[in-house]
Amino acid sequence: MTIVRTDKDASARTMTFVAEFDAPVNRLWQVWEDRQKLERWWGPPGYPVTISEFEFAPGGRVLYRMVGDEDGERLDGHLVFHSIEEPREIVYTDVFVPSEGGEGEPDNRTVVTFESTEHGSRMTLVCTFDSDEAFEGAREFGAFEGFIACISQIDDLLSPSKGNS
Repeated sequence: MTIVRTDKDASARTMTFVAEFDAPVNRLWQVWEDRQKLERWWGPPGYPVTISEFEFAPGGRVLYRMVGDEDGERLDGHLVFHSIEEPREIVYTDVFVPSEGGEGEPDNRTVVTFESTEHGSRMTLVCTFDSDEAFEGAREFGAFEGFIACISQIDDLLSPSKGNS
């Protein structure tokens, strides 16, 4: 996998990630639609994810928890899928749930697109934040670097040598 482009645009309140993989689109799509595969890459290294609810369908959601290996910090969240057009596009919102409980507020809407390339596939994620405050909060939290680290784990899931053909 190669991350071919990243961009943080405060004026548009977007973070963009473009990665290319040596696997066809249908295998790349599986890292989203397969609960076990999503668990293996969604959290950045050091913050493994456990998924307690998984419905990969329009209107469905994924409830997840990331727990820090070193400090035990717990981050709960959920994805809500707005549209899924296999194998071309996924649109979802990501919501962190406050540690004191409650539903949390969506702070970004993400569009993930998939396309074939000469040597495999390309995945593009464009996260658009609801407000300048949400964008700045995500930037300060390290979401940009965290998402790069998460995406970088996908290659292992696509490797035929790992039994994921």
